[in-house]
Amino acid sequence: MVYKIKMPVEVETAINILNINCFDAYVVGGCVRDSILEIEPSDWDIATSAQPHDIIKCFKGYKVIETGIKHGTVTVIISNMILEITTYRIDGEYKDNRRPEDVKFTTDIAHDLERRDFTINAMAYNHESGLVDLYGGIKDIELKTIRCVGKPDKRFSEDGLRILRALRFASVLGFEIECNTSASIYKNKSLLTNISSERIVIELNKLITGYNFKNILNEYRYVLAVFIPEIERLFNDNKKSISSEYDLWENTLDFMANVTNDLHLRLATMFHGIGITQYSTNEREIYSCNEDYAKKSSNIAFNIMKNLKYDRETVEIVRMLVLYHNAKIQPISKDIKRWLNKIGIEIFNKLLLIKKAYIELQENLIDEKSYDIKQIEFIFNNIIENNQCYNLRDLEVNGTDLIEIGLPKGKCIGLILNELLDLVIDEELENNKEVLTNYVMNKKYLDNIKI
Repeated sequence: MVYKIKMPVEVETAINILNINCFDAYVVGGCVRDSILEIEPSDWDIATSAQPHDIIKCFKGYKVIETGIKHGTVTVIISNMILEITTYRIDGEYKDNRRPEDVKFTTDIAHDLERRDFTINAMAYNHESGLVDLYGGIKDIELKTIRCVGKPDKRFSEDGLRILRALRFASVLGFEIECNTSASIYKNKSLLTNISSERIVIELNKLITGYNFKNILNEYRYVLAVFIPEIERLFNDNKKSISSEYDLWENTLDFMANVTNDLHLRLATMFHGIGITQYSTNEREIYSCNEDYAKKSSNIAFNIMKNLKYDRETVEIVRMLVLYHNAKIQPISKDIKRWLNKIGIEIFNKLLLIKKAYIELQENLIDEKSYDIKQIEFIFNNIIENNQCYNLRDLEVNGTDLIEIGLPKGKCIGLILNELLDLVIDEELENNKEVLTNYVMNKKYLDNIKI
């Protein structure tokens, strides 16, 4: 089959400029793979026989950034499109399982493709030569297979992150990992200890939000445990999970699969039950819906994410989702408003999705069916659509208003505002400035405020 890849005008312009200056150039790697899979490439990388100083000369008049001259990469901006152009290279010795000590430039595209990680990423293309596929990338795409270029042990020893990249590609693309590559992943999984947390997190996030994540995490659970050792508590525990015929890890994967591929939801469902392993079999029935169990899981999740250097927002959102995943929410307006005041709209909405997924998996759990999740959603949507008050920001009076009617500055202002908010949430007072200030001006009420 003859492949014709449609490239952006900016990419064609870059290749034409290099060709005019007597240099070969191809688009390479992920953009070729994605184009063949009919996936819109997120970026376009170009490889060329031109050396870095030649690339800079070729693109005189364009904005050029000397991204990584040592490794042959120059960034060129054409019509606001950022393109990384890299000289064909042969990697030197890898001493830290991360990057080569040095590189040698070459004029042969074959040498450049030979150093790449997987066959599906080791293809090149230009309109003149067509598809260059020296390692069976097309065949492996057809077979939906992740296979290393050359010897897997060598590829993984060069860069340990490739182990996680293999799992990520298998998850995102829905591919299987070829047997020799798979065996090498387990053999070399300890190499992941040499990889920075930042690089691991990037791959992990893509992995757990991928199409095929459940099968990959189940098969390669001990690879995951290299950088999340706490997770072994779930699959090294032979005890059964609460109200489930599956073991704890299988139950966790089912839960993850029952939520959308939102990162926060996947992380929260992955960590939700990790605290239950600290209880005996008999204790689990008692503590499975206990706040202490959720708190244990939340604390463990917090420590895992901090160690992996997740951003603060993700850590906090996931921590709260784990903490409250089994908390009771009553299908009444004032209770839902208090939850919204406590955790905000975004987290509350995600919490509902988690609860819905949990209920669907635990059909026989009568306790979890004591409230109507659909009714909660209806009330929640009504609160948001009608801009009903559930926090101090939406209260029709503020501290300045209270001072203007004669209250002294100080902590009493905050106390009174919170009292008013409670009364509005409980629908005992209308969220109206005149109503609220008249209520505050009632001396009997003021006398009862503890300042």
